[in-house]
Amino acid sequence: MVAMRPVLVMVIVTIFSGAIFAQVENPANGHFYFVSDVREPIDESRLLAAHVGGVLVAVNDADEQQWIADLLLGLSHSYWLGLSDELEEGVFLWDSGEPFDYQNWQAGEPDNGNGAAPEDAARMGISSGRSWYDVSVLSSLNRPIIEYLEAPTPPVSDLEALPGIRSVTLSWQNPILYDAIDIFRQGGLIATIGGSSTEYFDPNASIPNGVYWVIGKVAQSPAVPALVFSQAIDPNYILNIPEAIVAEGESVQVSVTMTHTEPAWGWSYGICHDGGELELLSVDMGSGTAISGWGGQGPAFYAVQILPGGFAVGVIVDFDHPAMAMSERELDIATYQGLVAAPIESPLNFCATLGSPPVAVTVVSPTSQSHLPLLSDGSVEIRRREFIRADCNGDGSHDIADPLFLASYLFISGEGPPCRAACDANSDLAVDVSDVIYSLAHLFSGGSAPAAPYPLCGPEPTVSLDCASPSSCP
Repeated sequence: MVAMRPVLVMVIVTIFSGAIFAQVENPANGHFYFVSDVREPIDESRLLAAHVGGVLVAVNDADEQQWIADLLLGLSHSYWLGLSDELEEGVFLWDSGEPFDYQNWQAGEPDNGNGAAPEDAARMGISSGRSWYDVSVLSSLNRPIIEYLEAPTPPVSDLEALPGIRSVTLSWQNPILYDAIDIFRQGGLIATIGGSSTEYFDPNASIPNGVYWVIGKVAQSPAVPALVFSQAIDPNYILNIPEAIVAEGESVQVSVTMTHTEPAWGWSYGICHDGGELELLSVDMGSGTAISGWGGQGPAFYAVQILPGGFAVGVIVDFDHPAMAMSERELDIATYQGLVAAPIESPLNFCATLGSPPVAVTVVSPTSQSHLPLLSDGSVEIRRREFIRADCNGDGSHDIADPLFLASYLFISGEGPPCRAACDANSDLAVDVSDVIYSLAHLFSGGSAPAAPYPLCGPEPTVSLDCASPSSCP
């Protein structure tokens, strides 16, 4: 389902982790190259290169250019060059200090932004030949390539980041014994720890996002960096899936909600379920999404994908105004059918694996940055269609409350029974005043006991009244 006003914006959030190549030697010049898969500003990329004893790559001839293009074959990303004209417009210099004797500009480049904004740095594009472009040093994000003149110390391996509430836990493996390990966040050194350490807890992680460098050192000589992008959980945004109960073969609605103490410009998420236990019948826009746009007119963009194993949603509230904070906003209503014939609690989990590309679990703040929300997963408890006969109010026992409950339902528009078959105390396949009398007679006048299932839980008869909602059988 897709609904939108005239303009369409796609928001895609992708998380990258680690380096593609730890160190690759170019046999033609004996230099080593580190290729990162984390996008960073030029200044942070330069800081990283300097700290690990290298420089952003300088390309000195056509052979080196082709070797790098082959190295990056199949990677659809752009990469920083150690090249800029920041000191004097039009005079490009390598960060390494090498002569600028070779160039591989794309046709029409460098153009300095055609006068719209200064473009003082250079990057390799995504063409097969990896031709060059000039770009802004202020707003551009690209992946750095670091060049070493000699073989560097190998990096830590298997670097991972586990987000917590306003925190991140880093973990890795050490291929060699380091003397110390430096931890950087957003280009700044935040800790130096022992060389045998394989974990670091950052209690003050960046929100909404941050790039970590983990750099081993041997005799003060830094190793190749390991990089990971991570987001701390922002508790200002909480996504929730409630618990639900359904009888086998019946359906139940589950309302996904968001509590946010800060405004939200949009959000996306996926919810995964076990297809052998639950069938997803439909997903409908919730009341909180329906009023999220400016003046309560609904979102500017709303899309739902029902996929094998779950569904994914993307919402842009308004292109000019975010949705104000709300104690509980109903996002969407998912309808599931219980499939299994045995009691089971089937999980419903927020997930970022659905769709192509996978839809991220994120909330977009008014600054257009993605925040990782606090997640509360839910479940659907599937119960057998069982009941205790004469237990009309479904509380698991037969007492005076049951005929009173039934009389209220029949004569003064009281609450409906969770299982009509349970109200059929006299087993005549009807629910009426005779059941009230039968139930009272058994309880207080020595009347006959209700037929099975009584006084224990039992299955619904083959021919019976409706028992769509399961009772509170022990």
